[in-house]
Amino acid sequence: MLKKNIRWSKEKICENIRMLKKEGMILIPSEVRTVHPKLFNAAVQKKYFGSWREALKSCGIDPEREYRAAKKKKGGVSLLTKEEMISEIRAMPPEKLSKTYIQRASFYSAVRQTFGSWKAALKAAGCENAGLRCKEKELLASIRSFLKEFGTSSVSHHNPSLYARAYRWFGSWEKAKERALEEGRL
Repeated sequence: MLKKNIRWSKEKICENIRMLKKEGMILIPSEVRTVHPKLFNAAVQKKYFGSWREALKSCGIDPEREYRAAKKKKGGVSLLTKEEMISEIRAMPPEKLSKTYIQRASFYSAVRQTFGSWKAALKAAGCENAGLRCKEKELLASIRSFLKEFGTSSVSHHNPSLYARAYRWFGSWEKAKERALEEGRL
């Protein structure tokens, strides 16, 4: 894993590029730019290498070999049909969807190329509100926790921020409470 605040030099850039290579990453611009943008941006600056290809050459890595390896590897991802991509997206837990660009950069890239954007792919998979569903679950858990601790006491008095969030999300405290009780079976 790359360190956060690096004072870049040609040597540091090469050191980090070699480390990524050792970890098995295919060093094509789209992958590195997505996963390690600071390294990529430093490498392509004119004061260092001027281009990603030159950075790889200077670090003793054959850029053509990297591009060929990417084509072979990407074959597995880009050969997925839209339906297969949608199935993979649906199979992901909601909390992982927002981290896909880091954890599965080539899949993320292929999906974006196929659908035009990650958001469009999520919509096609019926997961455009996945992050919202996580927030809703957290909110309902907070409501249940409040009800266990305070019962039917005035939520607006004991926890005004919870009351406000529930009101914005569900339209009223009563609706929020009903939903929390339905899902939690208190």
